[in-house]
This record gives sequence, structure tokens and C-alpha cells, in this order.
Amino acid sequence: MSNPYARKILALLSRKEKRRLLLLLPLIALVGLFQVFSILSVLPFISVVSQPELIQTNSRLNWLYQALGFTTTNNFLVFLGGVVLAFIVISNAIIALTNYLQIRFAAGVYQNLSLRLLGRYLYQPYVWFLGRNTAGLNKNILEEVNTFTDGVMVPGMQLLANAVVSSMILLLLLVVDWRLSLVVMCTLGGFYAIVYLAMRKRIKNVGQSKVEANRKKFKITAEAFGGIKDVKLMHKEAVFLGLYAQQSSRFARFKALNTAMQKIPPTALEIIAFGGILVIVLYLLLTRGNLDEAQPLIVLYAFAALRLKPSVQTIFTTSSMLRFNLHSVAELYNDMQQKPSGNQSHASGAGASESGASGVENPASPESGAALSPVQVPAHLNGQDGKLQAPVTLPPLPKPLPFNQHIALQGLHFKYPDTNQWVINNLSLDIAANTTIAFVGATGSGKTTLVDIILGLLAPAQGQVLVDGQALNQPANMPRWQQNIGYVPQHIFLTDDTVAHNIAFGVPPAQVNHQAVQQAARVAELHTFVQSLPQGYSTIVGERGVRLSGGQRQRIGIARALYHDPALLVMDEATSALDGITEENIMSAIKRLSGQKTIIMIAHRLSTVQACDHIYFLEHGRIVDQGNYNSLIEGNEQFRAMARAGGPLSS
Repeated sequence: MSNPYARKILALLSRKEKRRLLLLLPLIALVGLFQVFSILSVLPFISVVSQPELIQTNSRLNWLYQALGFTTTNNFLVFLGGVVLAFIVISNAIIALTNYLQIRFAAGVYQNLSLRLLGRYLYQPYVWFLGRNTAGLNKNILEEVNTFTDGVMVPGMQLLANAVVSSMILLLLLVVDWRLSLVVMCTLGGFYAIVYLAMRKRIKNVGQSKVEANRKKFKITAEAFGGIKDVKLMHKEAVFLGLYAQQSSRFARFKALNTAMQKIPPTALEIIAFGGILVIVLYLLLTRGNLDEAQPLIVLYAFAALRLKPSVQTIFTTSSMLRFNLHSVAELYNDMQQKPSGNQSHASGAGASESGASGVENPASPESGAALSPVQVPAHLNGQDGKLQAPVTLPPLPKPLPFNQHIALQGLHFKYPDTNQWVINNLSLDIAANTTIAFVGATGSGKTTLVDIILGLLAPAQGQVLVDGQALNQPANMPRWQQNIGYVPQHIFLTDDTVAHNIAFGVPPAQVNHQAVQQAARVAELHTFVQSLPQGYSTIVGERGVRLSGGQRQRIGIARALYHDPALLVMDEATSALDGITEENIMSAIKRLSGQKTIIMIAHRLSTVQACDHIYFLEHGRIVDQGNYNSLIEGNEQFRAMARAGGPLSS
């Protein structure tokens, strides 16, 4: 494993995990020492068994014999055998304990790293997700972290442990007979070195191909289930099944190939091991001349080989596994070490700034673009203190930013990453508190982008947003501002949970305010429908709300936005999925909020904006006209055409 990979692996561990890893090292060294002692204890035992007279002629054995008060050779042999057995038992017990601690350590790393990675993703700016495939994010959390722990961390620790054991055993053999030991080491080590060097590039290529096939598997399943209605309607089941079968077959083939390549060297090692024993016997016969004298050494080398063989096999196998799975290190490291990158619009939802303090290269020029903000991850998810327990209650929310006067947008410029076209171009306006305003315009005119800037999901390359005179580019102001907002998107995301929990989205079950749930449902014209359900607000809606109609899902989204009684309600074509009668009822309820809340609407049907206090007509990211509904009908031909068409013009 090269140094860059070692550095990245350590960077993925928390400080607490690094300390635990350091504590494992002495235990690994202890395993090696006891392996040596267990092998070394065999030599006097076999020597006495083959030559009992050594008890009297060897000064050390004779001293031990006398000191322990033995009177017969057989009793002394039983004692020596017990000592050898004790060393073997203790050695294997320490090996078992070390393996357990390594596995437990890896399991802890898996739990912590997956949680930290999920936190890292969740706290990324909104704009970051616009260029990412969520299937890839799921794969990283659910599979790549597992590959890292089981395919890198565990093999890495096993490699280290077996390298220590093998080194100590080889050092012992060098002390006993350095010439014979050099022959054994050069033979085994040379063989494994040749095989590893010959196969490592192939192993790496197979590993990369496996990753690509696996990524495509996740992508295909995500697309198939995400578009299941279209799949069923167009009878495309066989297409997705065929695509998955192709990638699944590639994945299985590469995985099997890697496993087979790992089995080749151990199989060949069996031949070398038995051949090595013959070489040792012949060598000792030629150098000692008497196999009776050489018998203890033969047993010693045979026992050492018995201990050394699995260690050498493990070293090769784990080396192959590491090379096969190192791709996960780079992938996880890149996502866990997010750095600001230039020329990209950043999100201010995590406290990013719209000024130079936020990483904008040249705030004076709209051509400069902006940088992705460093990720603001809570302390318990930053990988430093190792305290990674997920909160069971909501963290304290910041006090809402005072909003009693107006929202001022001043000289806003925005473009999406990797594009050169300004979506918002030098736009300024003022929205008075407790008024109802609407953004209208052709598709692609910048309506939704402008709303996302107001929401704090996107931050402009230049310009700023002020609420009652306080700039949102101050780190503490943006999360406080977002406490004032209720947002209804065009497409509502529902979880596979109850109606009540979908309205109180993200609120722990024990903290749900059921009175607020019902009040929000009444405003959204949802309460009567929910009461008709068998389990009322406890009814499960199904994944993505598949058991509900489009209008019912939309009304849950509206109720969700109203649950926290926001000061600002933003509706992004929020009634587009509703029938005319339901839309009229909801709009009547929304109108009753006029004067009590600030309401911003993006209109799909212009009939919904007739009662707005002010309407802004957008074109290519600029405000080209504004006024109330009647004045725009009279003075703007495009607006008149949109009204006649019943919705926005296509661009």
C-alpha cells in the first residue's frame, strides 16, 4: 500500500479511531512474540524426546530438572509438553482476541464513517446536489464504506499482523540456522514477489472494472424504481432487467476473477512447502550427517513452516484484496475532504456569504462566479471527536431572523456551475412584508432560481439579499432567516410514513405537534380527506405517496409548509397538480392569509395570481415589467398571451 493511500486511510479515521488503531499495534506485536515462543519451545521438547540423556548433559535443562524437583525423565517430558501446549494455547487465544478486536474496530469504523459521510452529503450546499447522481451517493454510503472497512481496513490490519508474525518467525529461524533460513526466505519470498508483481496490475484493473459495473447497477435500479409508473405504462421492465443483467454479470465476473487470482499463489505454495521440507531434510542430512541429531531442527522448521505458511498466504491474499479495493479509499476520501472550488455558484444555506468573505474571487465583477463553500458539518459528524451518535431529538433551532418590513434583493447575478450563461442578471427588487407577490415569465426565465436565492438554497455570484436591513451573507443570519420560511415545490417528496409525519416532515415522532398538523391540513383543504381514511392521520401513504392522488400529495406538501406557521410562504407552481375546484379552494385559503404572511408565488396558471398585490414579469433573468394583474393585462402583450393560454409561454 503506497504512502498516498495510507495518508488517505488515516484521514478517513477520526482521532478516536486513530488512537484505537495505535492501541492494537502492541497486541499485534504480542501475537508475533507468542508465536515465536510457541515455536521455540518445541526445540527443547523434541530434543529431550529424541535424546533423554540431554537432561543430564545440558546444564540449563539439568538446572530446570533439579530446580523443579523432578525425579523421572517421563515426568519432566510431560512438563515440557505442557509448557509447549500452554504457549500454543496462549498464542492462539491472543490471535483470536486480536482478530475480534480488529473486526470490532472495523465495524465501528463502518458505523461512524457511514454516518459521517451521510452527514457530509446532507450538509453540502444545495447547488452541489444539482450535479450529483443520488444513486452514486447511496452506493458510497451503503457499499463503498463497507468495501473500505471489509476490503481495506480489515485486510490492512491482517497484513500488518501477519507481516509482524512472519518477520519474527523468520528472525528466529535466522538465529537458529541463517544459511538454511536464507534459502527458505529467498524461495518463498521470491516466489510470492514474482507472482504479486505479475498480477498486481491485473488485480487493479479488475477492481476498477468491478466498481464501474457496480455503479451502473445502482444507477439502473434507481432509475427503474424512480420511474416505475413510466416503466409499467411503456412495458419497459425487460429493458431495465436486461441492462441490470449485463452489469450484474460483469460485476460477478470481475469479483470471481479477483477471488480466483487470490487462490493461485496459496495453491502453488502447497507444492513449495512440501518441497521445502524435503530440501531442509536433505540439507541437514548433508551438513549434520545424522538425522537423529537433526531431528529437533527438522521438527522446528516443520512447525515454523506450519505457522509461517498461513501468514504468508494471508499476506498475499490481503495484499491482493487491498489493491482490488483501494478504489474505495480515493472515492470516500474525495467526498469526505470537500474543498472550495472556484468558478461555481455556492449555496448560502449553511452560512455561506454572497460577498468576498464567502469565497467569491472578485465580488466587484459578476464575471467572477463563486466557489463552493466549505461544508459546515456539526461537531459530532466532523470525524474529529469520534462522538457519532445520531441525535434522537431535534437540535435547538436558531431564533428566527426578525422580518417585519421588507426583503431587498440588490444587484443579483447567478449562473450554475460549469455554465457561462447568467440565469439571474443584475436583478434588484423590494418585497414588502405581509404582501402577496408573484414571479411569472416564460420557461427558463429564472423564476425558480430567483426563489431558490430568496430561500437561501443558492447564493449569487454578486449582490446580496437583505431582510429588514440585515444581510443574509452573515454566517448566523441565513439559518435564522430560513426559520421564517414555508416552501411548497411543484413536485412533493413524501416518505413511506404516516400522513401526520409527512406533514411534520423531519420532526421526531415524540415531538410532533398534532394540533399544528391538523390546523395546517385544514388550511390546505386536506383535513376532511384525512378523516375519511381508515387510520386518519396515522395512515401510511406509501413510498413517494404512491397510494395518494397527485392533488392529495400536493395538499400534504402545502400543509407541510404551513406546519411551522411561517412568516414567508413560497409556492413554486404548488397548485399545478390540483383540479380546478381544489385549486380554487386552496387559493381561497391562501388568500385568507394575505396581510398576515408574506406570500411569494411562481404561477403555472395565471388565474392563481390575479389577487396578488404585485407581479414581476421575468425574461432572461431580468425584470422586464411589473405591476398588478390588471395593469399587466393592459400593458404587456406577452402577459396577455400567457393569460389567454392559461399558463406560461414556452421558451
